[in-house]
Amino acid sequence: MPKLPIDYGKRALPPSDEPYVSVITGWKHLPDRQCVNLYFDPVDGDYAGVYAGKETFHNTIMLYYTAHSAAMTHKRLMAITASNPGFDAERAFEEDRFGEFVGKRCGVVCKMTEDKRTGVTDSRVHAVVSVAPEHVETAFEETPTVAAGQLICFVDARQKPGKHDEKHQALLDGGVALQTATLDVGDYMVVGNPYTVDTKRSLGELADNLTEEMGRFEAEVRRAEQSGLKLVVLTTLDGEADAVSSASLATWEHPRCRECDVCDYEHVDKRPGICPLDGRVIATGEHILNGMDYLIERYPGTVEFRFVQTETEAAEAIRTILGL
Repeated sequence: MPKLPIDYGKRALPPSDEPYVSVITGWKHLPDRQCVNLYFDPVDGDYAGVYAGKETFHNTIMLYYTAHSAAMTHKRLMAITASNPGFDAERAFEEDRFGEFVGKRCGVVCKMTEDKRTGVTDSRVHAVVSVAPEHVETAFEETPTVAAGQLICFVDARQKPGKHDEKHQALLDGGVALQTATLDVGDYMVVGNPYTVDTKRSLGELADNLTEEMGRFEAEVRRAEQSGLKLVVLTTLDGEADAVSSASLATWEHPRCRECDVCDYEHVDKRPGICPLDGRVIATGEHILNGMDYLIERYPGTVEFRFVQTETEAAEAIRTILGL
């Protein structure tokens, strides 16, 4: 295709059988038309950035939520989901979280179409299709070379910097290609694999998730269930316990309490106690076991808990679970 003239941002992209790999740059909800407009801009080839943030009719993906257009909107949302591992476009759309579409990628196919009202024929958005995962940007210092047929392990972009370096290095040393993406469930996943892995750096982190952060944590398990994913919660023990069982966790204390002698609180009715210093919920090993049992029984077949001793073992477990 010839390069677009400089003022082409006001018009449509040329028709093409190949999709324009694009990024969603903005959105607008039009409740009177029962429609949400997503604005896009190509990111590859001669047309990359041609719209320069403009919001025109020709760079608009229209998502109508009328009964007549529901099937088409569903297909477009599924294509966006498939292009962005871990992001559930249909769920975000139904919950009015339109801002989460910004930055997401998709493929846009343009075709010559006649406007039934004006009779004018020009190139318009014909379909929204999925694009290959290699188009997801990486936040690692170097993008690893991906061999033909090699699977890419997507890592949640919101992980705390430096906290998982040892695990990531072990994965890279094992020949795993890593790329970051905003995942809706878990910290690690591979496109097409039904499993996603949520890692915990310690029993203390797991204990917090299963007590004072249980609402947020259970919501993640619920998203996994609704997305048809199997969530594996992988915790690194770092010597805190030889194995996780009722016996080994019976005497486990939260790290915040080990060197504190302010109180000798009692846990009543198996409920977490409250720290008198900072008001935070404190959990014992018993509460970890109770929390795990609750989620496993409430969401059968959706969540499971596994434990390893080191971050190197965690990396190997991720490779095994995700088939890398």
